[in-house]
Amino acid sequence: MNQKLKSALWVYLILISQFVIAQNDEYLVSGQGISSILLENKNGHYFVTSSKDEMIHIKYNKKKFGENCQFKKKQNGPNLSIEIAENKMPGFSRGCKVNFTLKIPANISLKIRGNEGDINIDGFLGKLFFNMEKSNIESTNSLSYFDGHLASGKVHLKNVEGVGQLSLDSGDISVSYNKDPGPGKISLATKKGDILLKFPGNVKVNLDTKNDVQILDSDFKSTQSPLALHIIAPQGRTAIKNISGVSVSPVNKTKEKENKTTQEKGVFSFVRNFFNSDPKKGENEKEKIEKEKITNEQLEKSKLEKEKQEELALREKEEIEKTELLAKETLEKKKLESEQKEKELLAKKKRLALLKKKAMLRKKLLEKKRLQQERSKKNKQTAKRIRKSKKSKTISKKVTQKKSKAKKSKTSNESSK
Repeated sequence: MNQKLKSALWVYLILISQFVIAQNDEYLVSGQGISSILLENKNGHYFVTSSKDEMIHIKYNKKKFGENCQFKKKQNGPNLSIEIAENKMPGFSRGCKVNFTLKIPANISLKIRGNEGDINIDGFLGKLFFNMEKSNIESTNSLSYFDGHLASGKVHLKNVEGVGQLSLDSGDISVSYNKDPGPGKISLATKKGDILLKFPGNVKVNLDTKNDVQILDSDFKSTQSPLALHIIAPQGRTAIKNISGVSVSPVNKTKEKENKTTQEKGVFSFVRNFFNSDPKKGENEKEKIEKEKITNEQLEKSKLEKEKQEELALREKEEIEKTELLAKETLEKKKLESEQKEKELLAKKKRLALLKKKAMLRKKLLEKKRLQQERSKKNKQTAKRIRKSKKSKTISKKVTQKKSKAKKSKTSNESSK
């Protein structure tokens, strides 16, 4: 690394330090009259817990927050919205990254929209709505209702309180209950991934008839409000555990061919027989599924790790390119400033030279005037002396003439006598 690049990096670090230093801020508002909170943040993580004082605590950590980033909050009646907005400005392309820590009362719904960032929930019994591009979502002892879409990642909800629906383009879904969620519908779908749904053992369920797998229970008629399931995983495995009195109807070969043809056409369909009347065979099947799931999880983990490393390498490359670009721009700016200073200095020198020339000309004029004045004075003095000399000569001549006349007169008088 040469000296110029080192200097550019130092300049870059100094500039970045002015607007990338992480800042912690907290926003506190009363939960009374608020029914929903909307968070719009392109890049950042979320940690959500339940509030104990009926207040909404929103703490945000500004990991990347330059001059082009804005924190916008707005309350419209019972709806509170918070947005991390990124304005397009020349020279600012690093993006904004803000992590949120929220404490929310149970009667308030939380809506999250973003591109990238994990969501971790513990003990929040409200409703969660989300729409994310890339995220890992984990929840424990939480959620009276859930509704979300995820392009890539995984969702793991443990000890959920209520029903809901999840839709993933790629990734695994795991949902478990420690008690009967009550009436309603659970809809889980992933285009590429596995689904695990676990109940405590005393839940009566009813499968949506749109699926190819049918779960039957003779007690459905006596259940006033059965729980309905809608499960889709065309390229993965589906496991439904600990459901009381449930069996899976057999599917014949013709049905399998139809399902395969349907799946090739792009329609989500699957056939999974996880339960059997033979207990030993069922146990072996369960163990096989668990092993396959562990293997798939390891492969998926390895794949995610590789993707993460590639992403980190790509980010490092982008950072280096941005650093070099910023260094180049800084050097160019310094060069322009240097040229501008040189121009200003040259103009200043010209002005000084002109002033000096004017001063010298003025000095010459003054000197010439002085010499003229001295010459004029000398001429006047000479003329005065000449006049004085002439006057003196005239007087002397008159005196001489007078004396001569007097002498002649005297001589004449003496002669007459």
